[in-house]
Amino acid sequence: MKTYPIIKNKKNRVKARKFSRSLSIALTIFICVSIMVTAAVIPWFGKIVANVNVKQPLVLGDGHGTWYPYEEFMEITIPEDAPGGERFCYKFKAWNQGSRKMNVTFEHEGLEEGIEVKVFKIPETNTLTLENKDTTTWEIINDDIQGILNYNMVGTTFDYDFTATGLKPETEYCLIYYADFDPRFDMWGGNNPGALIGTFMSDISGGINTGAMNKELGMNLPETPDWNMYPEDEYQGPPDNYEHWQCGAKIWLLPAEDYDPQECKVINWNPEEFLFETDLIAYYDCDYQLSHCPPGCENWIEEFSIDSGEQMWLLICYSFDEAIMPGQYTIQTMVVPN
Repeated sequence: MKTYPIIKNKKNRVKARKFSRSLSIALTIFICVSIMVTAAVIPWFGKIVANVNVKQPLVLGDGHGTWYPYEEFMEITIPEDAPGGERFCYKFKAWNQGSRKMNVTFEHEGLEEGIEVKVFKIPETNTLTLENKDTTTWEIINDDIQGILNYNMVGTTFDYDFTATGLKPETEYCLIYYADFDPRFDMWGGNNPGALIGTFMSDISGGINTGAMNKELGMNLPETPDWNMYPEDEYQGPPDNYEHWQCGAKIWLLPAEDYDPQECKVINWNPEEFLFETDLIAYYDCDYQLSHCPPGCENWIEEFSIDSGEQMWLLICYSFDEAIMPGQYTIQTMVVPN
């Protein structure tokens, strides 16, 4: 067997050590490079990206299709230079575009002594039933003779539709606002001030169906000095049991021959031919000053709830003391989350 001599040369031993060290360094570098490559892992296993266009959940509108976001405002100008002792009301709408029911309240800025602001919730339309009555007891006669009036509570015109059944065939009828005198049983006629709302002809079956109508009344219902503006508890009990007995206007239907449209007065008392109110109503002319209580007679709200998707009619009223200090006033009302 071949053998090799042991290397004893110092110089060669040094070379051998250097070669070993170089090999070690080279291996170390190789290993480090390998580790750096295997450390490049993916940062996530999947990704979800959500895009959302956030709308203002509650907006205010003028009721005619214009909506005002928070950076804009509805501007109201009180028409009187000296509004002392008067109240001015304006209709607006709230729309909850959000996905949940909202509770909101009102904050007012610029309220000085002598100025009061109140907000009322009002229905978009109301319904009044007219009935023939036994005028000795004023109880409703239960038969098929009846009238139904659908109307708006607030507007620049009195918008309504009216249907009736059981009337005299092919007869002209008047739908009127009957305003009582004081004392109302001693003076009758309903022209205090009273108003003609519309004149219609019944068909051959004694029915009336007007479709959509409107009337520029130039007044509120009721209107001063109608006794029914403040009837106290006159209609609270039987036989009337009026829901809105606190204040309101009477609406009647009667044959045109029993009414003078020029004087707005009932001229013939034939109550068996009349249809009478079953409640007192309120209508507020937006472009006419208000001299009495708004809907519900002071049933105003400081806050309200509005369901998702709901549009709600509201009425904001500004009242001025008779002795208010002259000057320029700016009143701001904010609808804010409660």
